[in-house]
Amino acid sequence: MIFQNVLASTSALVVALIHLGYMDVVGFSEVRISGGWENDTMIAGVVEMYHPGYVADTNWFTMGHTGFDEREALVVCRELGFPYSKLLPLGIKVLSIDQSPSIVYVEKDGIKGVIHPEYWDDDDAKVMCQQQGYKTGVALGPRNADPRYPYWMSKVQCHGTEGHIENCKFDEKPPLWKDNSFRGSRSVAQVHCTNGTGVEIKLESGTSPNSGMVKVSVSGEWGVICDMNWTNMDARVACRHLGFKDGYAGTKVIKSIGTGRLWLYNIDCTGVEQSIFSCPAHFNVTNQQYNAYCMPYVFCSKKVRLQPNVTFGAVQVWDRDNYHLVCAEGFDDLAAQAVCRSLGFAYGTSICCSAFGRMEYSIIYSNVKCTGIESDLLECDYVKYIPNCTSGHYASVACSNNPKNEDYELKIHPSGKVTTRHFDNSGFICANGFDDKEATVICKEMEYKGGSAYFHSRHTRYSTVPLLGVPWLANIGCKGTEKNLGKCGKIYWGSVGSCDNNRIPAVYCYNKSGFAFALVNGTDKGNGLVEFTLDDKKGAICLRHSRIQERQKIAAILCKQLGYGDGSLLLNGTDVDNEVALMQQFPGKLEMFITNVKCNGNESSLAECTFRILEDWSSFTEDWIRITTNDCTDAGCMRARMYYRVHAMEQELSCWGGKRRLANTLHAWNS
Repeated sequence: MIFQNVLASTSALVVALIHLGYMDVVGFSEVRISGGWENDTMIAGVVEMYHPGYVADTNWFTMGHTGFDEREALVVCRELGFPYSKLLPLGIKVLSIDQSPSIVYVEKDGIKGVIHPEYWDDDDAKVMCQQQGYKTGVALGPRNADPRYPYWMSKVQCHGTEGHIENCKFDEKPPLWKDNSFRGSRSVAQVHCTNGTGVEIKLESGTSPNSGMVKVSVSGEWGVICDMNWTNMDARVACRHLGFKDGYAGTKVIKSIGTGRLWLYNIDCTGVEQSIFSCPAHFNVTNQQYNAYCMPYVFCSKKVRLQPNVTFGAVQVWDRDNYHLVCAEGFDDLAAQAVCRSLGFAYGTSICCSAFGRMEYSIIYSNVKCTGIESDLLECDYVKYIPNCTSGHYASVACSNNPKNEDYELKIHPSGKVTTRHFDNSGFICANGFDDKEATVICKEMEYKGGSAYFHSRHTRYSTVPLLGVPWLANIGCKGTEKNLGKCGKIYWGSVGSCDNNRIPAVYCYNKSGFAFALVNGTDKGNGLVEFTLDDKKGAICLRHSRIQERQKIAAILCKQLGYGDGSLLLNGTDVDNEVALMQQFPGKLEMFITNVKCNGNESSLAECTFRILEDWSSFTEDWIRITTNDCTDAGCMRARMYYRVHAMEQELSCWGGKRRLANTLHAWNS
């Protein structure tokens, strides 16, 4: 046949197009028309040929245009049962835009198609819109188009000065991971053409020059972004759009600022986009009331930044397309001052050492020497790439606009957790060296008689550890007689060394007496119900929902604390069986419970373990349940998290009330 000669001399990736009489999908044994368009009288499309051994899955391949003219087109049409044909012209042109924003449609060889969004940016959009007679254009995030439209252009790379988009560099094939058929979904390039000033972005109402609420302008009209699931990837792109190196998401702004444009909503950036408008999102063209709960806030990073907060954190420096850490050795307050000045703050103090836990970046800066007059850390002397950092600790700082002094504020939360604020930064006291002496001083400062120290666990199953702030103090060295924490012997703000990452100090303040444990209602002095008194209130230890091995571990620790050599559980039945027995042996109600007990097994007293004190319903606070729905993006996640959250609350409160007041009693002995 004539087609065998034509195919031998053409490229299978170049299409030949014909104009035919009406058919829906045209196809016979050796030739067919597909991937085009049709109406009541005609069909147009790509000529495909069948060969039994060409492609394993379909055996159909595309005709090339070399040597294919009106005669071949007529033969094809007649073979398919049509009397007339017309060979369509080759070439690509941009179709006109009727409204904006719009998908970018192009026509190749008379067939309407689309542009793949890879590499699509503002330079490409500018050329395309100016070609349409507009002043400029903005590349918007990709949209899904009708799958019948083929990709005629991909990887478009304009400089912004070309007169026509056809003059830009581009591929005529779709990406390799897309097949060459015209079936399946179509993620396509989108554009907003305008005769105005284009788009702008700025930060407003921030706590520093590098932070604030994200506002955007289209053709000079300012509006906001609304996104209930604003992520660090979204913040990274917004900050990059502003000229910063990186950024991360802050708390969404919760206030109403009137009416106006809500330009973008439901943004879903991958983190690699150069403009916030290039992220997949909904571009809004109507006036709406701002949503008081959805306006995103960002912290943007220059070459030097802090993590995890804009006012405190590990010092990180941008180099070779990534951030890196600075060695803590020799990093002093003069270096901290330089870091904080570069971030827009007047003062800074060094926090030692590796104060904010594990960081994903490596240390490449060391031997930092500053004089105190530098406005940026990179103006100081330092060694790079071959760091001298034997300790392996990274440098951290806290920044403020007020000079450093000894002032501080203490707060005891309803859950018992102790936090402190110093140098305008909230933080906490490390568990290292924290005992009843420190607790007594803290409680005296709050006008109590004394205090008992205990610890909360920083580890939970379903969520990450909450951000506690700056680790301000450790190994304070109180005697217990001081009137306030500032009078203790080792108050060195920020010099915490290695902070215990597993425990959070907590206190129970009392006016009569602190913790006292005893065995009561037993058959002899070596067994009975474990009861504790605290400020003349009686309580028990709730071990419900804990494993038998954990209970035995706690039993041994309590017996040692009571002066015995060892001990074990007296009741080893199920929770239900134990509760029935306990109610019979020890009737009445208790006023508080120790719950959520976690021990390693080598502790000499329960005070060295981690636990919570449940005194009444008011002492049950949100920070007990770490399971949140903040990072959920679908209804399934929301339902699952809410289920786990309710279940966790039920577990925490399961010992409350008369019938669920204790898990087990102890039997103690001296070996």
